[in-house]
Amino acid sequence: QTQAESTLEYECVLVVEGRLVVVDAYVEPDDLNPSNFYITCQLHQYTYSAPVEEYNAMVYVKRRSTFHVDSSPNLYVTLY
Repeated sequence: QTQAESTLEYECVLVVEGRLVVVDAYVEPDDLNPSNFYITCQLHQYTYSAPVEEYNAMVYVKRRSTFHVDSSPNLYVTLY
């Protein structure tokens, strides 16, 4: 399995107004600390109907079609 193939096995899942929005995630190891990884969610245009300028969406990472890799109740991304 190549590095390119392994990076496509992960997904970012955002919870936007109760809906799950799933995008591919790219995972890269930290060269200085191999036990740390950088996770980049693929670009995606999000929409929400809440009448606010910024919307905090919960986000977590999962292996494609399997299990949650990481999540935290305080982990959000800000959509605007």
